Amino acid sequence: MSIEPKIVRSTHKSRMVEEISGAIFSLYCDGITAPSKSMIADHMVSGYLMPNAPITAKSAMLSSTADDVEKYFKESVKAAANDMDLPFHFVTRRFYLDTAKGEKVDTCSKSQLASWVSVFANGRSSKAAGVRFVEKESQNDALLMISIEKQQTTLVGAIDAFVAKTEAGVQHGALPAGATVARINADLAKNPGSTHKT
Repeated sequence: MSIEPKIVRSTHKSRMVEEISGAIFSLYCDGITAPSKSMIADHMVSGYLMPNAPITAKSAMLSSTADDVEKYFKESVKAAANDMDLPFHFVTRRFYLDTAKGEKVDTCSKSQLASWVSVFANGRSSKAAGVRFVEKESQNDALLMISIEKQQTTLVGAIDAFVAKTEAGVQHGALPAGATVARINADLAKNPGSTHKT
């Protein structure tokens, strides 16, 4: 009996995540530990085109590549961090503006440092302009600690909002009087055919 080899489909997303994470890794090897999204897109385009390529071709490719970097940024960063085995956090545009002016972590207030850190990486509502990788030798990295605190706050807020929404839902007129989340789940458990949980 012959066993057919498993075919792994290569999708646009998987190809782009691989290319973007590769660009992040390449920039890190060049000494850039906090690449911005635009820096990553520029690096990728410079690898695609010859130096003497028409400016119109470069602009079109840069626009398309920047869209892909924005869309697959979070997954690409995770893939690069996994390959490099380094912790990371997302940074805002303010991080790049302030550090370009010479601002240092040790001389800034905690509120200013908090404005440098984002927990949202993708999409139109994203505040992340890039990523910062943290060397394992770094002790008590202030920005990484702030990132963890902000993630915890965001998670707790999301859980609280979900609980409030669920509790409001069980008060709906379509449900029996006195319904609670626990009671609805108990009723659903009696019906093995139902897979829905509140």
